[in-house]
Amino acid sequence: KREIVGIIDVNVSESGSNKWECYDLTGGDNDWDAISNLNENIGWQVNYFDSSGQKTIHVTSDSNLIDTDSDGEWDIWEHNCFENSTNPRTPDTDYDGLNDWEEKYRYKTDPLNYDTDGDGLDDQNELIFSSNPFIVDTDSDGLDDKQEFDLNSDPNNKDTDFDGLL
Repeated sequence: KREIVGIIDVNVSESGSNKWECYDLTGGDNDWDAISNLNENIGWQVNYFDSSGQKTIHVTSDSNLIDTDSDGEWDIWEHNCFENSTNPRTPDTDYDGLNDWEEKYRYKTDPLNYDTDGDGLDDQNELIFSSNPFIVDTDSDGLDDKQEFDLNSDPNNKDTDFDGLL
């Protein structure tokens, strides 16, 4: 079934269980970002992992700015209408050194987890170090990428010291 809500045509499931209410613009939408002024001011919850563990924070966005944190990702895409909502008040929700837009669209890493593969090395350092942020042990040599980083060895070479022993 389809309904017209505010100015946006939204698919609504038979049970009505989707999140169409995010687009209810009857209270106005100063910045034309498809989030009502009311919803931007009320805010939503964001769950993420940084280096100290899992966090849950309450966030709001600026009802006069289409991209509150200027990270290149409009507030509507950071809003909790969608899975993996991010913090519209900071460009880097998980504090790994990569902004949310880069993580979602350029690198495809998780903007809600500072260490996408869980090896102990944050996503930005994985990219700087040329290891794979999706694989714990990029070169499959038995040392995870964080260990390779700490030992200053090559995460893409099983035989970093060239002694012929793996």
